[in-house]
Amino acid sequence: MRDFGSKLSAIAKKRRGMALPLVILLVIVGFVFVGVGAYVVRNLFWSSQGVVVESKLYNAAQSGIEWGMAQIWTNKDNIEADLVTSVDSLDDIRVRIDNLGTGVGTDFLADGVPLPETDSGITLTVTLLDCNYSLAPGATVANLPPLVLTGTGSGGTGTPAIPPGTSVIIDPSHFLPLGGGVTSHSFVIRSRATGFGRSTELESMVVIEK
Repeated sequence: MRDFGSKLSAIAKKRRGMALPLVILLVIVGFVFVGVGAYVVRNLFWSSQGVVVESKLYNAAQSGIEWGMAQIWTNKDNIEADLVTSVDSLDDIRVRIDNLGTGVGTDFLADGVPLPETDSGITLTVTLLDCNYSLAPGATVANLPPLVLTGTGSGGTGTPAIPPGTSVIIDPSHFLPLGGGVTSHSFVIRSRATGFGRSTELESMVVIEK
């Protein structure tokens, strides 16, 4: 009986010795699962935040495009139609108010007009560019819009094709002929929304026909 009791005691001690490593292993596995779960949740959170930010930036930029269209349409009868022959930067082809005299006007269209309101932390920049310009031979200016000279056609209501040019981000669905008639004047609206370390830029061509 004494020998049997000694054997039982030895087995119990061995089991107690095996329990400690098992508990430690379970604790380590638990920490691993908690860490993986936290990593997945954090990634999902930042992914969803990224989608929200992109949506806010896109909506802000789109509101800038619509604002630009409204400015051009509202002032279509007062926009400078003379050909811009001296182009050294994009500022030279910004849409201007007609000076009702010789030469290109000096007042930019919509200067001082408030831009659409955006969400906090987002900055909106809208540029209205005139496609009625010419470049000197060999001259280069970065990010020019397509060159479309203002001219008189034979009329018709068909949608004009997108002309060739240096712009590569014009959305064909945003190539909008406004009005009707035989004389056309083409413009490009560029709207950039910046915020939260990101930016979104949209570009649209508008053709006014009279």
